[in-house]
Amino acid sequence: MTDFFPASRDEILNWDGEDAEFLFKLNSHGIFPAPLENAEDFRQRLLKEYAYVQKISDEAVKKNSKIILWQTSNGSDKIEVRSDAVIDRELFEPAFEITRNLYDFAIDYVPGFYLFEKVGLLWGGCSIYDDETEMKVFLLRPAFKNKKRFLIYDRTELIAHELCHCARQVIHDHDIEEYFAYQTSRSLLRKYIGNCFTKEFDALLFLLPALLLPIAQTVKSFVWAPLPLLPFWIFLAGVLGFFLFRNQKCRNTINKARKNLQKISGNPEAVLFRSTLGELKKLNVSFDEYFNSLSPMRKKIIGKYLK
Repeated sequence: MTDFFPASRDEILNWDGEDAEFLFKLNSHGIFPAPLENAEDFRQRLLKEYAYVQKISDEAVKKNSKIILWQTSNGSDKIEVRSDAVIDRELFEPAFEITRNLYDFAIDYVPGFYLFEKVGLLWGGCSIYDDETEMKVFLLRPAFKNKKRFLIYDRTELIAHELCHCARQVIHDHDIEEYFAYQTSRSLLRKYIGNCFTKEFDALLFLLPALLLPIAQTVKSFVWAPLPLLPFWIFLAGVLGFFLFRNQKCRNTINKARKNLQKISGNPEAVLFRSTLGELKKLNVSFDEYFNSLSPMRKKIIGKYLK
């Protein structure tokens, strides 16, 4: 299985809440304080993550068994995998190189499994997490066990993408979440449009005009010839324009923040990755306003990347 948690239970319990080296070690594994988290909140989150990874690691060594990764309190719904479906560490290494080079972290402790249960044709993999249990798990289509590509998916890019989500999950900042994940792609187009869909119903909003247009064309051809198609094209163009405008607005904020950071940071991308959109807007006013808004622990982490 992947490496175990980057800190022992005793280290977590004995941490004084101030030791920066402890924070730096965890930071390199993609674990950093949330925006409003104090030292004790951070400790309790670490203990939960440690316990979860320990539990899954213990169950993964049992032969011919099932591992329940997550389930509802009444057990009516659950995510279950086979204990022999652990993803080999070697498959993660190229993705670790990408996230290290981009954002200075490698989440090498998150359990990863192939999901052999029936999945959708276009599904390649995903990361799942739960705030209550601090569960973080990576799931991958079994086809990737021996193949680097499946349909439109590249295995390394997919893993790196989802590991970015695992790291930023604690920030709860959906506005620019996909931006950072899609920077792991080699495709310039994906890098640019990746953050277009940021809300839960964005995909449905996009599909609505995309589906209405061919329906309207069918109605015009076979039912009612006078039906005008221009309003449907305008609707589609308007929705696309909205997504592109929102995406560019976020990109402008990030790009301006990057430009400001380049003057004072040796690794601007690492700072951007660990910040919320609201914090980056403050950074674009002044670095002092941004830095002073951070908690003491986050100041230590961000300070690590300053010249």
